[in-house]
Amino acid sequence: MMKKIEISKEELKKEAIKRMKYLDLSRKVILQFQTKNEVRICPHYFFGKSMPVNFEIQEVINHFEKRTGGLVYYVLATPYVDLNNEKNIMTMYSLFYVSKYSEEWEADILDMSENYQITYVYNANYPELSELGTIAFNRINGGLQRLG
Repeated sequence: MMKKIEISKEELKKEAIKRMKYLDLSRKVILQFQTKNEVRICPHYFFGKSMPVNFEIQEVINHFEKRTGGLVYYVLATPYVDLNNEKNIMTMYSLFYVSKYSEEWEADILDMSENYQITYVYNANYPELSELGTIAFNRINGGLQRLG
């Protein structure tokens, strides 16, 4: 069995910036991350626009990074309508991240090339239902739009 080698924070950040460029995120988003370690969020109603994450989502990011050793570099906010109760609209936050295991990176890039990515999806309404999962996305106006 091959032992997984952990990567430094600097290497994680370098890989995150590489991915942000590959995803064609705006220069502002990349620069804020590169110079200030600021993770930006793209709300569902402003495709391609971004803003700094709020305190609640920063706490989710901090917890995720501490638990996994990965590095979050971008977040998509998406509403989700509960099909059993259409009045129940939930907000999902898809955290794009770099795994601390470099042997997973090649597969991540391949997924990105087909507009798929494994993200940590945080359910703001029901945090206990948050999980890792594959999402589909579009590149749009220097940002991303979640499709499914």
